[in-house]
Amino acid sequence: MRLLARRGAQIIEVSIAHASELLRPFAKRLSDMISQQASHISTKVGYGVDLPEFDNVPVNRRDEQT
Repeated sequence: MRLLARRGAQIIEVSIAHASELLRPFAKRLSDMISQQASHISTKVGYGVDLPEFDNVPVNRRDEQT
């Protein structure tokens, strides 16, 4: 189980690292969503991964463009 937990933590850390490189407005929202989900997963499973601050962006939000 420790091996699985360590691998899960590594996946979250790599996802956060790559997401933080996204800069455009849409990519920024995507980065925030990745960070938000990683935070929830890390907290629930107890990985203890240090996560950067992120804007509180609801995952199911849609742009109102019509």
